[in-house]
Amino acid sequence: MGRKTSAGALTAVGAYLANDLRDPEGLARPVLRRAAQALAASRRAALHKAGAAYLRLDPPAAPALEPVPVPEQDEIIDATIVEVLEPDEEARG
Repeated sequence: MGRKTSAGALTAVGAYLANDLRDPEGLARPVLRRAAQALAASRRAALHKAGAAYLRLDPPAAPALEPVPVPEQDEIIDATIVEVLEPDEEARG
């Protein structure tokens, strides 16, 4: 009975990991990406190549840009810009 329970638990853990690896924002892939970024920043050629190879296969997602809210008509300020010039030292006398 103990072997059936442990085999079932191992199967469940394996299925969870497989599903998690399929999800780009799961638990495992972001950890793997951060590790690959650290390897890609390494000075050692072999580590750099390994990290860069993983990042080519699973690149980090670009940050999402938030939409700019459109102001309501009564929130728009209409203004005129006037350039103010300082008088010259010679003109002051």
